[in-house]
Amino acid sequence: MARWIINRPEEHSSEGEILVARELGRLSDRWIIRWGFYYEDGHGQSREGDFLILGPHGGLMVMEVKGGKVRHFTSTGNWENDVAGQTDHPLHQLDAEWHAVIRTFQEGVQKSSIPTIKQVLCVPNAEASPEANSWQGIPRKHVITGNDLKNFSASWRRCFKDPDREVRSREREAFLDLFGEGSKPEKLREFIDHTEHRFR
Repeated sequence: MARWIINRPEEHSSEGEILVARELGRLSDRWIIRWGFYYEDGHGQSREGDFLILGPHGGLMVMEVKGGKVRHFTSTGNWENDVAGQTDHPLHQLDAEWHAVIRTFQEGVQKSSIPTIKQVLCVPNAEASPEANSWQGIPRKHVITGNDLKNFSASWRRCFKDPDREVRSREREAFLDLFGEGSKPEKLREFIDHTEHRFR
């Protein structure tokens, strides 16, 4: 089972996030996943992102989950999903999270300790061909759909330019220093037990 760092209170976890977490939970213990992380947007507002996934190869993925139906209306440029009143392009939020994570690394560790950092929008209730160039106008390499979650390693390889590059130990340590609150070995059993309970 993947190694979990849980920061999202159970009552604030959406159905989409739980669906994604169930699939990610099948990864081996060489993967480290932080569920819920805080960042500051471009206006200085504190926000919460969904998942940070550090793989054994490739690097670090910033993942924002959009549950329900996500649709783009080309006549108005608006987007629609299950969050009432949310009509902005979903990549705006994802880009803010991605930039915040990069900034956290740049301010917190030496340049040689920064992994490759990529961003994806995860839409677990949608399906799209892996061979497509885009989904609802978003480049396919930035989108993971429900069918992609079933074969997450292929989605991972599509996202990263060099997916076979091993993540160095100093990059892993930097990630844990910056985002690994409570991830010490003595806490790991507690994370696993709690995560299994939440998935049930």
